[in-house]
Amino acid sequence: MRTAVTVIIASTALALAACSDTSTPTGGPASSAAGASAPASGSAKPARSLAEVDPCALLTAPDLAPILRNTAPDPKRETADGQVGCAWGDGEFRGVWLSFATGAAPEFKRPIQVGTRQGGVVEEMEYTCDVRVDIDGVGVDLRAVASDKVDWCPEATAALTAAVGRLGW
Repeated sequence: MRTAVTVIIASTALALAACSDTSTPTGGPASSAAGASAPASGSAKPARSLAEVDPCALLTAPDLAPILRNTAPDPKRETADGQVGCAWGDGEFRGVWLSFATGAAPEFKRPIQVGTRQGGVVEEMEYTCDVRVDIDGVGVDLRAVASDKVDWCPEATAALTAAVGRLGW
């Protein structure tokens, strides 16, 4: 009987520890690293609400360097059309926009792999690539624009993969 009580107490303590969240709402757990793999889509709900995520903390200067090159990142938080996001770069010749949206996902022009998740190219034009991955009803969208190269989709996909890894979703 004493063993059964000890097992119940230990199980309860483990369950309570698993439910407590001591991390800060900065966009992901402190231990997540760039490119860290996240659980497969549909396996769990995002751990935090979008209001708790700082989109400007999801990409670092090294993540942005292949697109922005020598342009200063200068992150700016943006909210438009019900989307929360962040913009880096000069917004004219070099820029990266990361945003979150809820609702129906757009039709993908072609599929892409975003870490361990299936995403897609939303728009691909000369000097521009817009990639997206949907995670449990939240669309994470990244647009890369630069005037010195035609195809930015590989760089946009790498940056989106880093951002999703930092989300920890």
